[in-house]
Amino acid sequence: MTNKQTRDISLLSRATLFTITIHARFGNRKVIPKGKYYSEAADNRTNATMKLIESPELDRIEKYQNEIKQWCLARCMPSFITKGVYVLALTEAEEVDSALREANSILKNELVPAFLAAYPKQVMEARRPKEEGGLGSLWNEKDYPSVDRLRDAFSIEHAFISFGVPENLPEQLKAEAGRKLQKRFEAAQEEIVAALQPGLPTW
Repeated sequence: MTNKQTRDISLLSRATLFTITIHARFGNRKVIPKGKYYSEAADNRTNATMKLIESPELDRIEKYQNEIKQWCLARCMPSFITKGVYVLALTEAEEVDSALREANSILKNELVPAFLAAYPKQVMEARRPKEEGGLGSLWNEKDYPSVDRLRDAFSIEHAFISFGVPENLPEQLKAEAGRKLQKRFEAAQEEIVAALQPGLPTW
């Protein structure tokens, strides 16, 4: 085994697989039904959306969630195993975990309550006629969840994971699955090592 191969294997043994998912179960954009807006083009060639509410508080939640996710991803690199799974240095794991726990606390105790306090008024503003800056005939009560439903609508989920073959598979299937998984990891390792560039986390 060459010195480079030894270094590469050592590098990857000091990392973990990591996933991060933003949950925002209220989308502030909705497609306008065909025929509800004027267009000189055929319906199948046009698409329009409407903004359900004007909400600086909701904008702050979205901005904060995206900033936290980008902060985490700046400390990771793609795993090349499956989409949405990243490689994170073990030396970064505690800091990332702590930052995400704090981020969820800020969402739950500060940003989301501020949004929920403003939300009912913003819904009523959206209900105004278009001449008064509202959605007019496009407003639909069904587009607006209750405050209680929105209370747990925003979070950032993360996990440190590993891949393996289920132990309860029949032996023949388990052996074949093990071979496939091993090949997948070997290919991913080659991609990860090849992708390492100055500026990425030093492991």
